[in-house]
Amino acid sequence: MFFIHIKVHRRLIFNFGMMLAVDRVLANSVGYDGAVFKSRRSVDDAFLVLNGFGKRSFYLVDIYHAALYTSGRYYDFDAISHIDKPCILELHFLIDVSASQIEKSVRDGILSNVPGDISSEFNMHIRAFLNSIEKLNSIKKGDVLEFAYLHGSTQILLNSNSVGTGVPGKDFINLLLSVWLGSHPIDNGLKHRLLGFS
Repeated sequence: MFFIHIKVHRRLIFNFGMMLAVDRVLANSVGYDGAVFKSRRSVDDAFLVLNGFGKRSFYLVDIYHAALYTSGRYYDFDAISHIDKPCILELHFLIDVSASQIEKSVRDGILSNVPGDISSEFNMHIRAFLNSIEKLNSIKKGDVLEFAYLHGSTQILLNSNSVGTGVPGKDFINLLLSVWLGSHPIDNGLKHRLLGFS
């Protein structure tokens, strides 16, 4: 009887340990609609958390899964735009798309959210950024495209490889994120999910 209790006790300890191990694994990632996102990211000297995630669809075609990483949890775009901290918008593509399609989507989204007249210098930054997108040529299913604001500059990365040159200034990443999070986002449902609302 004594040995039976020991075996049961050991089994309970083992099972509890396995539960803790599984919890740690789950705590490090989040699954959504077949996609898996890291719950935390460390990029250079920046430590970011998963603010929200969702899917972009258009006319019943699933285009990409999206995840927004920020320095803390934010439920309002205005709060994000007023804090000069690193952030990353991560897009996991579900279909093949051309660079021109992405460029048009970003350009149209910027124009929909641009706050009135902007300076010629800012216009120059927008054109340079859109030109960098066109250098991608095409995006294949399974590719990961990132718009990352790090070290005071907005950068494009395709499968972790830098594309083009960075655009300096927090104002620019705010304008870029407005495509997804602004007053006229490309997808209202995706906006709410990226801001942490299910």
